[in-house]
Amino acid sequence: MSGRPARVARVEQALTDARVVFEARQLDKNTATSALAAAALGCDIAQIAKTIVFRVNEQAVVAVLCGDDRVDMAKLGRLTGGKVEKADAAFVNQQCGFEIGGVAPLGFLQPLTVFLENRLHRFEQVWAAAGSAYAVFGIAPGGLQQASSGQFADFAEMAADDGISAV
Repeated sequence: MSGRPARVARVEQALTDARVVFEARQLDKNTATSALAAAALGCDIAQIAKTIVFRVNEQAVVAVLCGDDRVDMAKLGRLTGGKVEKADAAFVNQQCGFEIGGVAPLGFLQPLTVFLENRLHRFEQVWAAAGSAYAVFGIAPGGLQQASSGQFADFAEMAADDGISAV
């Protein structure tokens, strides 16, 4: 971990402390978006576990979902029991200790509520930001849940042609 930014080391330490199997990679290419990350890793965009931070009643709530999915704000609101608003960069950095483009789903500065979209289970391994736009880690969805203390839930918008019916 030497030579890496402190926030990347913090993510890797959280993964190690959780005793999960993961693969850390430092990349030369920017992975700040799901599309960039998928291109850099040579994987499907859906295998990118993108992390989005929301503000709910002045608290940070973290949503982790497949790179090709979008958050259904009404569903997330029902899960959180509050008004869901997209967080700005300053709030994300203050609450999580990460800059947008490198927000990891764990290793926060303080305990945060994390929701993991059920659709992540489509894959044996997903890739998430590791605290920098140039650092990622691969992990099984179950390992991600264990390391993030996240709760699996249904909060993605359903595309009309995805073949999955919404309940």
